[in-house]
Amino acid sequence: MPNTEHLAPELVALVHHIELDKAGWWERALQSLALTALQLRAQEPPLSAADICETLRDQFQIEIPDCSFDETLRALVDQGNAIETGDARFRIS
Repeated sequence: MPNTEHLAPELVALVHHIELDKAGWWERALQSLALTALQLRAQEPPLSAADICETLRDQFQIEIPDCSFDETLRALVDQGNAIETGDARFRIS
């Protein structure tokens, strides 16, 4: 492990963020959050990305920038964890 005592804490945080981003942590976190919202509202009509954002905000006080769930929801469908019902609405599989 390199000696980081001479680096600014902001620089160390930036490097950690970049490395975590390369590892895909944000995409996996978004998938888990979206899946949680779909599970919580499984008995309701299919959800849009805005509905998922609203659920996460109301239930967990989590704000997702720009409700950026398009790729996330596609990945959940590709993995078989969600079903697209049309009009960009999704439900748990």
